[in-house]
Amino acid sequence: MVKNLLGALRMKDQKTYNSWRGMKERCGNPNHKDYLAYGGRGIFYEPRWKKYNNFVADMGIRPEGCTLERIDNQLGYTKANCRWATSKDQAHNKPNTVLTQQMADCIRYARATSTLNNRQLAKQLSEIFSVNISTILNVLNGIAWVE
Repeated sequence: MVKNLLGALRMKDQKTYNSWRGMKERCGNPNHKDYLAYGGRGIFYEPRWKKYNNFVADMGIRPEGCTLERIDNQLGYTKANCRWATSKDQAHNKPNTVLTQQMADCIRYARATSTLNNRQLAKQLSEIFSVNISTILNVLNGIAWVE
């Protein structure tokens, strides 16, 4: 039984390690296939995360069914901007989901009728519209899709 638990823990730790290594490669290796979308456009990782143990101390072991996600895709990999997320969660945070004028109108209407703060409202609306939170916040703050 103890042997099985140790094996399961090692497997989870390996998945955590793979996420950490992938993040470092995307941001720091110009030969990596995804470098241009990450390091090439200025996406960085927390300097203390150069060491795996610091990454684990901040993020914890990767939960089953989750991968590393940046909450705001315009920002780097930091403790404040990262979480372990399911593929469903990540689908709502994709930068390539298109916002329409009708969706922007609905977002503004939701702002006018909601008691939630902008961050809470943006989180809910990103799930409804499958648009990343930063896009929703840009509409709520009058930066994008201004009337």
